[in-house]
Amino acid sequence: MRISLLLLVLTGCSAPGGHPDAGDPGVHHVTSGDGTYELWLLFPDPIPANEEMQIEGWVRRSGAPLPPEARLQFDAGMPQHRHGLPVPATLLTDVGGHFVAQGVRFHMGGRWLLVVDVTEGPHTERAQVWVEAP
Repeated sequence: MRISLLLLVLTGCSAPGGHPDAGDPGVHHVTSGDGTYELWLLFPDPIPANEEMQIEGWVRRSGAPLPPEARLQFDAGMPQHRHGLPVPATLLTDVGGHFVAQGVRFHMGGRWLLVVDVTEGPHTERAQVWVEAP
């Protein structure tokens, strides 16, 4: 049962191409710092105020899914206030660069910086996106 639920969570929102369109509501499309990776992050629309939510993401390199050995890390914070999330998010990953960050809660309104680190072997590259919480 638990595995079935996890698979449902990880596959429930995927578009036929593997990720949502950049123009869809709640979707943020970003490129990593050195341009190696593209990320699509799907937020609830609108972002809830001070409530737990999940953020779904897809990472691609040159349009292809990531290899199985690739590792992802997710975090968020408000650097201008010198704090992060009140409780670290739980990251569920799937083969190919698909992930769900669960338990994300923006406990303050304002600008939040989300970071996703992609590691392949000795190479780690960061993607960042700013979002506005109510």
